[in-house]
Formats: sequence, C-alpha cells, structure tokens
Amino acid sequence: MPALKPLDPGLSAEVLEWADELRSIWTATGLSLNQFTCLYGPIDKGTVSRYLNGQRVPRDRWFLDKLLAIQTDNGNPLTPAVREHLTMLHLRALQVAHPHEYRVRLVNDELEIALTGKLEAERYARVLEEQLAERNRQIQELTDDKGRLRVAWDADREAMQADFERLTRDIDDITGQLRWARERTAEAEQSCQHLEYLLEQLDDHPGAHEDSDGLRLSILARELNTPLTSVKGFTATMLAKWSKFTDDQKRVMLETVFADADNITRIVAGMMDASMIRSGRMEIHRQLIDLPEHARKIIAGRVAAGDAEDRFRLEIRDGLPETWLDPDKIDQVLSELVANAVRHGAGIITIVVQPAYLDDDAAASMPVSDLGAPDAAAISVLDQGDGISPDIAPKVFEEFWRSKPRGGQGLGLYIVKGLAEALGGAISVHHAPGGGAEFRFIVPAGTGPVQIPERRQDSDE
Repeated sequence: MPALKPLDPGLSAEVLEWADELRSIWTATGLSLNQFTCLYGPIDKGTVSRYLNGQRVPRDRWFLDKLLAIQTDNGNPLTPAVREHLTMLHLRALQVAHPHEYRVRLVNDELEIALTGKLEAERYARVLEEQLAERNRQIQELTDDKGRLRVAWDADREAMQADFERLTRDIDDITGQLRWARERTAEAEQSCQHLEYLLEQLDDHPGAHEDSDGLRLSILARELNTPLTSVKGFTATMLAKWSKFTDDQKRVMLETVFADADNITRIVAGMMDASMIRSGRMEIHRQLIDLPEHARKIIAGRVAAGDAEDRFRLEIRDGLPETWLDPDKIDQVLSELVANAVRHGAGIITIVVQPAYLDDDAAASMPVSDLGAPDAAAISVLDQGDGISPDIAPKVFEEFWRSKPRGGQGLGLYIVKGLAEALGGAISVHHAPGGGAEFRFIVPAGTGPVQIPERRQDSDE
C-alpha cells in the first residue's frame, strides 16, 4: 500500500486531529485506494484521497462506519468509547471545515430521530389496534353468551358480569392509549415536516445564519425534549401496565414524572425571565428584607436537598444597612449563585453578607472614621475550586453562554445579572482571595436604583 503524503500544516487543528485519526484507521485496514473503491463503491479514489489528506471532511458517517466495520471484520473491533470519540472528532472537523454541511448533518440526525419516533408510534398504534379488535371480539362473544345464558345459575352470571366489566375497562384503557399513540404519531409527522422544511431552507440558502429567536427556540426545544420524552414515556408505561406494577414501582415512576415536570417548569420559567429582562418588563416588588435570613434559607434548602451541611459557611458582618428589595428576586439570585458554586466550584462554599460602599475606590483610600454609614450591602459567594480565568470572566453573564458544550440553557447567570440590575445593584466575578471564584452582588441601601461602580480588579487577576 503506497504511503500517504504528509498532511498540510495549514489545516485547522480540528481537521488535522480528525485526519490523523482517520489515517490510522485506514492504515490498519491494509487496503489500497483501488481495493477500497472496488469493494465498497460507489466512491471514487479522489474522494477517498481528499478525505485522508484532510482536504475534505465527509458530510455523513458512511466512510467512517465502513472503515470501523472493516476493523471489526478483521478481528479488531473498537470500543464504544473510541467510536464516540471518533464521531466527535468528525463533527468538530466538519463544523470548522464545512459549517453549512455541519448544520445539514445536525438537521439530518434530528430528522432521523423524528422518523424513528414516528415509526415506533405507528407500530405501537397497530399493536393497540389489534388488542382493541381482540377485546371487541371477546366482548361480543361475552355479550352473545350473556343472551344465551340468562337462565344460568346466579354464580355463573356474576362471573360473566365481572369479566364483562374487566374487559370494558381494558377497552377504555387501550382506547385512551391508542388515542395517545395517534396523537404522538401526528406530532411526529409534524416534526418530520418541519425538519424537512428546515433542511430544504439550508440547502436553498447555504450562507444563511440562524437568527437569535431561532437560536432561543432551538435551545428551548433541546432542553425540553429530554424531560418531555421521559414524562410521556413513563406516563404511557403506567397507563399500559398500571395493574402490573407494585406500589413502590408506581411511586418511583410518579416521582420521576414529577421531577421531570418540575424541570420543564424551571426551563420555561428561565426562558420567561430572560424574555422579561430583554424587554425591560421585569417587575420589582420591594419590601424591607433581612439579607442574612435569606442566605440561611438558601443554605437550608441545599442541605434538605442532599448537600452536606459542612460544605456551606455563612459569615455575617456587623453594620448592615436597611435594604428594601424584592424577596423573591433575592432568593432567585442567591439560589443560582450557590447552585453555580456547587456545580462548578469545589471545597467549602462561603456566603459573606457585609456592609459596603458604592464607591469602593474612594472608601479604600479614606480613614475608617471618615467613611460614615455604609450606603450598600454586599453578598459574596466564594468557592475553593479552580476559579474563572480572566479571558472567560467577561462572558459568564452573557445570554446562552455555557462553560461546557452540553451544559444547560446558559441563562442562569444572565438572569442573575438582569435581576441584580433590576434591583438597582450590580454583580461581578473575581478571583477569590483563597483561590476559586468569587461572585459579588451589591445592592444599595434604601429603595432607589443607583449607579454602582465596577469593583477594582485585583493585581493577580
């Protein structure tokens, strides 16, 4: 087999990494270009050569799947983890080298999933139709027997009536499930039509970019898909086999459905909050509140949900000013900041509630005796993790920004920033004195919103 020519160093890092892995798999097959195209056409040698030299990234998985199948036939199967790694390399390379084809690939994948769901719903509907026909046949037989046996013993008539009622309930249950299956089939059909239309739009307008509303709807659809699928799946299973489950099994499934429904509510609430923040329609209901008490409530909620009590520390400093704020919005901000520290930080989570001054720079240069009463209160949430690098810090409050590709909606800290500003305050992120990240939330004393200067950056940030 002739040696492959070196890869062009001018290729992107993603394409180089993908092409290097692809070459390794190709070499392991021991095939030449002529042999491969003869055995596994239709594909020409030029296309295969461009794939191996990184000049072209395949739009679909056919070429990679064929090489992996040859590996398996040769007695060298790859693990699922390696296959997933190769698939991710392929997608990253395709996204960089051919963005439009990458979007087409994603839509094709979603269309394939939708078509599979449609076929499964149709198959389930056919099974239910057969069961319904069988139950109708049995009920007809029992009805005929009932007419012929009116003079039979009372015990026989009671048993027949019990069977009749049981089968009637079965028919009602199956009819309901059949209605649900048909509705899911119709929904799947609509989803297929939408995806086919979207695919046509991508093919007709290769240079078009997804607008912001489309991005929001896409993210919302992806976030809602998993809990909705779970709710529908568990509900269908319980309806179909309710009498066969034990009480413990029913409780577990209902708890799962409740948790997924709660997750759906949280996602929709987040999107609604983000929408109100974007439109400037966030309503604030101020009242005199006790900031330390709100911090204690958030910690108690985390502990009740299963977090270790010794992971949290609350520090209350003397001299806190009177604050008139919206208690629900304060709870929402504190809850998100603590949850963020638990998810992404490490070690002990410390919440510090202390008096503050709106002009930190001026206050730092003045004698303590000249400062006067504090005109603000500050709540800091600190963790002991790796912290947030300076190049990422400006992005964490942006809408839809996520630290990981498969993270959540990317709205939590965006909503926190919007709520802080709606309350007349501000929020910032810094490097914590002992390592980790520090989110500092400042609210003014009194009731009116004021302009709060940015906190001075530490020298080591």
